Amino acid sequence: MLIKNLSQLKKALVPGVKLEIVSHNLPECIGQIRRVTKANTSGFYSVVDGKPEHRLSQGNNSLGVWCEWSSAKHWTFDAEGVCTKYFHYQYISNDILIALKILKPCDICANSGWETMGKVAACNCCEGSVFYTP
Repeated sequence: MLIKNLSQLKKALVPGVKLEIVSHNLPECIGQIRRVTKANTSGFYSVVDGKPEHRLSQGNNSLGVWCEWSSAKHWTFDAEGVCTKYFHYQYISNDILIALKILKPCDICANSGWETMGKVAACNCCEGSVFYTP
């Protein structure tokens, strides 16, 4: 999934979309698979996918943790599809707040079972997950 700017990221992160935390200022969050529960013009909420009892999933009345968009200058987007938000806009590794990557449909879905609805695809075998398609 190649996201090139903040505008595309905002369009991609709709409820149901899954993402992987590639880097985070809290090491225990690295590697988590999250599912977006709510998104608006200010930011998005996400829960730890498949773990409703997780403390991060239970926050904000079970909407999960909040990530504010901030301004575009706080974000970078690389060729591997990693979207990185920095505390400041100095773009140094120890200044990373969160780096995420939107997950693609599984191989089974990509080959046969998912239906495209505009730029969002509903996965038929991944428990009804939703993925962004370019």
